[in-house]
Amino acid sequence: MVMLVMEPSTRRYPVKMMASKPALGLSITDSTLEALELGESGGKFFVASYAWLRLPQGVIVDGKVNDAKALAAELVKLMASGRPKKFKGPVVLGLPQQHVFLKVFQIPAFEGKDLDEAITWHVGSLKPVLPAQAYTSYEVMEKGKNGDVKVLLAAVSELIVDGYLAASAMAGIEIAMIESLAVAKARLLDPKKLLGKSVVSVHLYGGILSVSALVNGKLWFSRELVVGEGGEGVVVATVRQVVGFFTERKEEHLAAISEVIYSGDRSGVVMIEKSLTGFEVTVRRAESGVALMPSDAVQDAATAAFAPVLGLAMRGKLAQKGLIDLLPKWPKEKAECKRLKQSLTQILVIMGLVVWLVALGLGGWWWWIGEQQRALISLQRQYQAQFAQDREAELLAWGREFNQVVRVVSLIEEKSVKHSEVLTELAAVMPQDVRVTSFGYKANSQWSMAGVAPTRDDVLELDRQLKESGFFAKAQLYFSSLETGEGVIFRFSGDTYGK
Repeated sequence: MVMLVMEPSTRRYPVKMMASKPALGLSITDSTLEALELGESGGKFFVASYAWLRLPQGVIVDGKVNDAKALAAELVKLMASGRPKKFKGPVVLGLPQQHVFLKVFQIPAFEGKDLDEAITWHVGSLKPVLPAQAYTSYEVMEKGKNGDVKVLLAAVSELIVDGYLAASAMAGIEIAMIESLAVAKARLLDPKKLLGKSVVSVHLYGGILSVSALVNGKLWFSRELVVGEGGEGVVVATVRQVVGFFTERKEEHLAAISEVIYSGDRSGVVMIEKSLTGFEVTVRRAESGVALMPSDAVQDAATAAFAPVLGLAMRGKLAQKGLIDLLPKWPKEKAECKRLKQSLTQILVIMGLVVWLVALGLGGWWWWIGEQQRALISLQRQYQAQFAQDREAELLAWGREFNQVVRVVSLIEEKSVKHSEVLTELAAVMPQDVRVTSFGYKANSQWSMAGVAPTRDDVLELDRQLKESGFFAKAQLYFSSLETGEGVIFRFSGDTYGK
């Protein structure tokens, strides 16, 4: 039997990691709205304001907004009901784990722009298992000793995100970032206690149980479900399932699960301790990522330190880049256009006022106006002459660009012929049940493809066929996933040398 260990909390985020803007977290589920603003004073942190509301039934169903106007009205109430003060400023929106697809994958060593292109290509190869019409984002988690890069991919349906954005716009709320609540919950833990370890984090807050596998403090995968009273059996079964899943699929160089750490609200902590007493792996209470000072906003700062919405507010404070952000580009572009329109309107008003004042002051200065008019005519002629010269230079540059395009088209036609030959050879060796989802070929005979096969043996058969075909050389196989019951995702790359 392993005893439960309780240790004091320590702060992990120093003040120098903080941004100057206020941080406001917003959590939206099918049944509740929750907001929290994180404040800082003298190098210490506190909950500056907090609010919670229950949503009317049917406003949101399975993450999809059915009534945007009703949700907007509730959001306005939430922002106004913040205590001890109303909420202001942009928010970090958290999405429930059940609506966000998370996957960790590995790619070979790349740098800079090449790394972005490699990740984008791999994300494209995963489209068969991603939500249809999804917004995606990724975070580079770590780089291995051999240069391999670990990447955490997140994807969420556009329908879900667009519904939240529409309601927020009606409520006059600016959404600055969007992330999964599973990521926000992992941020609540002290990473110094997780370095070099593989652990399972059990978090039970407000009746929502989250069980996540963390490696070096980074989220690898997570399960989330609702647990009611007497759900101790569900807790221990879910923890065992996550431990077993990670153990079966972890890579050799990763550490095995060394401990289970738990956190949550008061009733959640009691249920976890009751469920995991005598568990096979060491179990201890988690240490908070931030030590909160008492404030008028919450009665129990220790419990608030593990509120998921606090993790969202902390995201707004962190001065880190490259984190998961599922907010699409179009809201920012729309806001910029609105600000530009307002600026132009102000400029036009100011210009109109200036013109009126100038006209009023020039009533008796007709001679001076005539002189200015003649000067303007001369300047106009100069501009016309300069325009003609610039136009001629543009036509010459366009001619050079057109010739270059013609040469590029010739090269593309030559590449297409070779591309067709490679596809013909590939079709001759492709097993019947294997499906190719993407294929790429470069003029230097380098090729790559990705696809889905029913079983691992089908992929290995394709690998043998490629290497014995007499056309493909250095065919190299990469398994991207063995975690789905619908098929095995694979990737090949190599060179061709012809017959």
